[in-house]
Amino acid sequence: GTSDPFVEIRSPSEKPKRTTVAKKTISPRWQESFVFFLSDLSSPVLFHMYHSSLLGNNFLGEVTIVPKDLVHNKLVDNFFMLRHRTKEKKTNCGEIRLRLKYVETKIIQLQAYDALLDLVMEPDFTVIKSLGEVTSEKEAVATILTNIFSTKGRLEALLTHLTQVEIGNQVESATLFRGNSLTTKCVDVSMKLVGQKYLEKTIGPHINLIYSVQPDIELDPSKLKPGANAKKCLQALNELCEKVCNSIFNSVDNCPMQMRAVFHALQQQVSEKFPNEPECRYTAVAGFLFLRFFCAAILGPKLFFIAPEHPAKKVARTLTLIAKVVQNLANLSDFGPKEPHMKQMNPFISTNMTRLKNFIDSVSTIPPGANPGNQPPIFLEKECYLL
Repeated sequence: GTSDPFVEIRSPSEKPKRTTVAKKTISPRWQESFVFFLSDLSSPVLFHMYHSSLLGNNFLGEVTIVPKDLVHNKLVDNFFMLRHRTKEKKTNCGEIRLRLKYVETKIIQLQAYDALLDLVMEPDFTVIKSLGEVTSEKEAVATILTNIFSTKGRLEALLTHLTQVEIGNQVESATLFRGNSLTTKCVDVSMKLVGQKYLEKTIGPHINLIYSVQPDIELDPSKLKPGANAKKCLQALNELCEKVCNSIFNSVDNCPMQMRAVFHALQQQVSEKFPNEPECRYTAVAGFLFLRFFCAAILGPKLFFIAPEHPAKKVARTLTLIAKVVQNLANLSDFGPKEPHMKQMNPFISTNMTRLKNFIDSVSTIPPGANPGNQPPIFLEKECYLL
């Protein structure tokens, strides 16, 4: 018979990474690439193969690679035998082809980067401004800067400055934070850095249930399957959107204080810049918290580590419909003639508009004596080297 295999890769220094699931095959081909930063070359990197199942993943075998056994900068392209976990079982479970390359980088001690750090962290952020203007790799630079400033306890100051400058340069509120600038990338990366557990706890259970149940929901008449019940599809979508929004609206206390501090500053900045546009205080925050965080995760659960694989076609369509509704709600906007079939969800948007505004106001408030919370460990020497 066939299986639905995927591979989970584990290293001691980073979160596990997974391939997609290869459906109904005995000869899977992934052709996916992964990069790991390793501080201890004697610690093994484990490749675990599983069969994906709704009742629990079944272990198929593993390969162990010790980086110090590889030759520096030399590509290894071989088949490796899959083994059982226990030493007692030496059964051959098949083979997996891996292409491996180990590149060694000599990272000097942190003290050697003192001058660089002083330059980057100057109070007027002159170097940051220049980097944003010249770099073509804004996401990579944003990731490095976010990690450095987070380690130094100045992430809030960086993000507040960047958003303030971008708001100050904006003429119209309608295009605020719509581009992929260094500012938007830094806020995106920071939300992923400190908000992963928050995201998993808030919408993770709903995503996992949709993956499991695989509802077949469609509102577009041209895409409805013969015999499909349009009213039941509408009811099912309303119920799913209600559950997702309830979890989000009730999640204020779980939102990391680092995110709430940024949203607090953001609301104040846009209110001062656009005093005659009261809705802007909501759409500015929603542009990050919903468009770039919640809705992005709903559309791409694997990219946000909520699901082990990309969604199947039916699941992807359901998630897309939910994301459309939630995003329109966050934009304080009804569906119009562009997507007439989605107008059926306008009553849901109208009903939840006040709840959305209350949520954004609450999540943009910093409680007295709030603890900034913990952050994932960051190897500062590596970030300085990459910069």
